[in-house]
Amino acid sequence: MTTSPVFGLPYIAESQASPEVTHNAALNMAQIIAAGIAQATLNTPPGSPAEGQAWIIGATPTGAWVGHANALAGWFGGAWLFVPGVDSLGSVIAMGAAQSGLRVWDIGAAVTKRWNGSAWV
Repeated sequence: MTTSPVFGLPYIAESQASPEVTHNAALNMAQIIAAGIAQATLNTPPGSPAEGQAWIIGATPTGAWVGHANALAGWFGGAWLFVPGVDSLGSVIAMGAAQSGLRVWDIGAAVTKRWNGSAWV
């Protein structure tokens, strides 16, 4: 699957079977980015997330979030969706300089957090 280089949003391939699956995943990822609202910053996934809720993942994630340090995690359709997602080879895109400037309102801390290329500040 081909994806966007910075956030890993999936692209629909020419003549792709079930393009709605790819399209809907991209819309959900875009919702996480555009809404810019996170419930809190956590290292451990919450036990009972509500549909569409998102979190900032901490620097030392556990459980289903392992491998997605500092990313955003959203709960959609009973599964976790991460921003950034994966690259066109299927490898997780790590948060880094390419995502600098991404802003999220952290409800739990009641502050706006901005990704500076290496940390949420």
